[in-house]
Amino acid sequence: MRSDASANRAALVSAAIDLLADRGPAVPLSMIAEQAEVGIATLYRRFPTRESLLKGVILELRDRIVDLVEDYLPRLHSDPEDSWNELVHALAAMRPGAIGQALASTDLARSSEAIRLRSDLQRALVEAVALAQDAGVVRPDVTAARFLVGLAVVTRPRPTLRGESVEPEIEAQLVGHLGWLTDVYVRGLRPDPAP
Repeated sequence: MRSDASANRAALVSAAIDLLADRGPAVPLSMIAEQAEVGIATLYRRFPTRESLLKGVILELRDRIVDLVEDYLPRLHSDPEDSWNELVHALAAMRPGAIGQALASTDLARSSEAIRLRSDLQRALVEAVALAQDAGVVRPDVTAARFLVGLAVVTRPRPTLRGESVEPEIEAQLVGHLGWLTDVYVRGLRPDPAP
């Protein structure tokens, strides 16, 4: 693939990830092309169908998460408490729950790619969760699968009234809600204090 074609593909997938997280599965493909700063014809050349674009999103999200976890493993050995907190916040910033919810309404949710995604993510997180548990930062009953379910819940789209915009003062209060929810989640994963 030529470098410009590869760059266009990457831009389209990144735009799709952002817009799926913000707007859900019905986001217009034209909006994705616009955010990626390419024409709609380029989008269709790279991804002939919406499903092929969503498959690209699944694979890219998996790669980003697996790479991030692998980058944090050495740090989890040397500084587990701070590194675990940073890792969970970095994972939450990718908004996997919002992407998962967008994909859940499609046939891809039951596809081999989605099944492989969940399996790959669990496999990548097993060691990170174990290191955090060994350091006393995470409860012993937390598995990689449970951690991912919790992360998906924390990062799902913020509820709004059907199609209605949120008043500016309420919107201002909600800024940073993901970081706050992630802090609460991280604290909830900690072992119970001794009696």
